[in-house]
Amino acid sequence: MISHTLDRGQVEQVLGQVEAVTRAVRGIEAKAGKAHTYFTVIQGQREELARQAETATSIIDRISDMLNRRSDNALNFLVDSLDTVANLVEHLEMTIYDLHLQAAPRQIQREFGPLVVPVAVVVLVVTVSNCIFGFLLAGDEALAELFSWNILFQR
Repeated sequence: MISHTLDRGQVEQVLGQVEAVTRAVRGIEAKAGKAHTYFTVIQGQREELARQAETATSIIDRISDMLNRRSDNALNFLVDSLDTVANLVEHLEMTIYDLHLQAAPRQIQREFGPLVVPVAVVVLVVTVSNCIFGFLLAGDEALAELFSWNILFQR
């Protein structure tokens, strides 16, 4: 049997090392607690950031949908307007053809021919300017409220 005895210096040295290890473990434990607190805060911030990102994404999706609808409406309006103009020009051609100006004397054709282009340009300018002015008036809130159905029928 082997027996070993420690002297007082060895015991104090071992106890000092055990106390140092205990302090180190407590320091590690305190740092782990701080790290856990930081990770909890970071987790909350990440969840908040994810919520804000989803909110921003839904806002952008709604804006995109609205812009798509408005651009579709604008394109449909433009196509309808061009169809209307094409129909009007076709009716004008038919009306001019129905006047049988081909059979008119050359002198009348020469007299009225130069007037057709300026008249068509004036009609086109007046039509376009009225359209633009109409859109400007439609965007005026005060004017729209002045002529709203509620005000017109209450007076």
